[in-house]
Amino acid sequence: MQQGHPRHKQLRRARHEMYLHNRHKAEGVWTAIKNVMTGINNAISVVGKRISRASGINKQMSAPKIEPDIKPIIEPNIELKIAPLVDYDGVAIKRLTTNGF
Repeated sequence: MQQGHPRHKQLRRARHEMYLHNRHKAEGVWTAIKNVMTGINNAISVVGKRISRASGINKQMSAPKIEPDIKPIIEPNIELKIAPLVDYDGVAIKRLTTNGF
């Protein structure tokens, strides 16, 4: 049974190697673009810092100290008054029931 022409194998291998080559080149292009953008970003940052230093915009100012107003959560001299639940007739309610929901 025939396995295929050797030229087809050669062409298939060449296409695969071209695919790998193109992928490798694309990775290099993306790396170059990323490096250029990082360089531009760093340059803009340096220029911005120099402008802010020259104009005095970025001077260090001492922040005002804010003291937290802390009060005790529970005041010790409070009496708790607990009254039983009563209905309209003044009868104490022993169990609360819901309407089924």
